[in-house]
Amino acid sequence: MMVPVIDLHGHIGAWPQYGWDDDLPGLVASMDRAGVDAVCLFYMTQSDAPRGNDVTAEACRRSPGRFIGFAFVTPHYPEEMVPELERCFDRLDMRGIKLYPRYTKLPLTAPEWQPIFAFANERGVPLIIHAPPDPFLGLAQQYPRASWIIAHAGGGPEGRAKSVQVARQVPNIFLEICSSSRNLGSIEQLVRGAGADRVLYGSDVALFSPALQLGRIMTADLTPEEKRLVVGGNALRLLGEDVLQAR
Repeated sequence: MMVPVIDLHGHIGAWPQYGWDDDLPGLVASMDRAGVDAVCLFYMTQSDAPRGNDVTAEACRRSPGRFIGFAFVTPHYPEEMVPELERCFDRLDMRGIKLYPRYTKLPLTAPEWQPIFAFANERGVPLIIHAPPDPFLGLAQQYPRASWIIAHAGGGPEGRAKSVQVARQVPNIFLEICSSSRNLGSIEQLVRGAGADRVLYGSDVALFSPALQLGRIMTADLTPEEKRLVVGGNALRLLGEDVLQAR
């Protein structure tokens, strides 16, 4: 396929309810078994984002070229958001931002998020956000230099259809595919509806196997070029061609 396989959706940290004990070597081993070259990692610590970002950065240092750090911040600490993002990008070499509005009780349209969006727009970096797809169109239009990644491609059939609808209207919305369940033809629906250049492989590792989500792409009714874009070509375009260089 001649393209690195890049997983856009990976968690670091202990998830005891899923049997995951923060086993970094085990994560690398699961990537190797699946043929995944690199995973975008984030640590969602609502009460101490800097500590979580330090854990992410340390994982990237321990496994050079295998992990790509994404910064996590929360609007509940407004004085911390932008300085922490500056630290993550300028000192920790992170390449994207992860947001999870559900844990904040604030919709994406709330003004508290705007400093984060302005930062992403100024730097031209991607944000991967676990949220309903409805507000993404307006945000992508308001902040056109940022790349907006809808995590899980909106979820179930209704969210998936809405995600395709909004992605078709602007060039800076992308759909990441991971899900605990996908009906037959869902990967094809995303590619045919939004375009192969807008769909991104993600696994939700370590909650789910990277092989499971990758298999859905490789067995989908797509052309070799479409698969190449989805599993890594699009990610390289968003993150930079140098993203896999050992740092």
